[in-house]
Amino acid sequence: MSAPALNRRNARRRRSGGAFSGPLARICLGWLALVALLAVLGPMITPFDATEGNIVDRYLPASAEHWLGTDQAGRDLFTRLAVGARSTILAALAVAGLTVLIGGTLALVAVWFGGRVDGAITRFLDFLFSFPNLLLAVLAVAVFGAG
Repeated sequence: MSAPALNRRNARRRRSGGAFSGPLARICLGWLALVALLAVLGPMITPFDATEGNIVDRYLPASAEHWLGTDQAGRDLFTRLAVGARSTILAALAVAGLTVLIGGTLALVAVWFGGRVDGAITRFLDFLFSFPNLLLAVLAVAVFGAG
């Protein structure tokens, strides 16, 4: 694309509300809001326990009583989905917060001291990023145990 075309597109985006104004962005934000609402209100709107099974109600299809049906142990799938959404969102927020805390601290130390400290932090992060994620996951399981 030419520079004038990019400038026109960027000006149009600024006038229309930015990156979150398109229909796909609205659908995605709506989906995220729905999942967050499910995580907050889901356990309150269903009468079932997420871990308690009922052997008589195994493999029931979706109905008015069990909105998504039941699994092999007779547990309500909607309740389990709501509880899982809550723990997943909390874990993601905790990891994001910890990442910002550690990364921000390392960045501030590197900027404040500069020179050799900055070089050492940079080399350490280069070393850390050079490992594949799967290898780091295996190492974490070896150190902390499964689960």
